Order: sequence, then structure tokens, then C-alpha cells
Amino acid sequence: RKHLKLDFKDMNAVAPCLQYLAAHTVAIKDNCQTVWLNADVLPGPGHLKSTNIPKDSFIFQCTKLFPEGVLSLGWKVDAQCGE
Repeated sequence: RKHLKLDFKDMNAVAPCLQYLAAHTVAIKDNCQTVWLNADVLPGPGHLKSTNIPKDSFIFQCTKLFPEGVLSLGWKVDAQCGE
């Protein structure tokens, strides 16, 4: 059995993907699959600017459109930090 993890980088992709998942909820449940909904929603070390995914909008859309998903929230890190 394989689970699903969607790693969102663009807010415009969130709603269409969640709507697709919602339309396939029965199959996902029948396969006993867990769906992880991941996005970097907070600025982290070395990344002081806001992220591409606003946390409030992401959480709202996930809980409204596909409440069966498991939220996986992260922070955006500057890869150059510390070098």
C-alpha cells in the first residue's frame, strides 16, 4: 500500500488538486491510503520574506475541500544560509 504526499509550491495548484482528491475520496479510502498535504507556509532560517503559500489560505482550503487529508506544514529555508 502506498500513501500520497502532495508538496504544494504554488497556491494556484491547491484548489484543483484538492477538488480532484475529493472526487476520488471513496477510492482513496478503499485503498486505505493516507493523503499528506504539505506546504512551506512559514519563513524559516535565512528566509525572511513571506512564502508562496499563505498559511491561512492553505489551511482553510485543505480543511474545506479535502478534510480527510493530513496537514504537513513546514517552513521555507534559504539554502544559502550559513555558507
